[in-house]
Amino acid sequence: MTLWASVDGFIEGTPDIPQGRPANDRKNGLGDIDYSLFFSPYKTKPFIWGIGPSITFKDYPIRQRPASFNLDKVLAQIERAGSR
Repeated sequence: MTLWASVDGFIEGTPDIPQGRPANDRKNGLGDIDYSLFFSPYKTKPFIWGIGPSITFKDYPIRQRPASFNLDKVLAQIERAGSR
């Protein structure tokens, strides 16, 4: 019997930023990369909740820290298809 489930997520941004005049002068590239892994009880209807580690690799290191590690959480409501 499974008591826990794992849910992971990967977010990567690609910013496209105007640099002023002329209007077609833009900067773009790879943004921050975030990976999260959540552990959740297997049966938690009608909500899913979880807690787990998150790591962020920064595109522009703030205070010379290229990465950060955090404890993260998630809460989501489950809806059945066609319930609206």
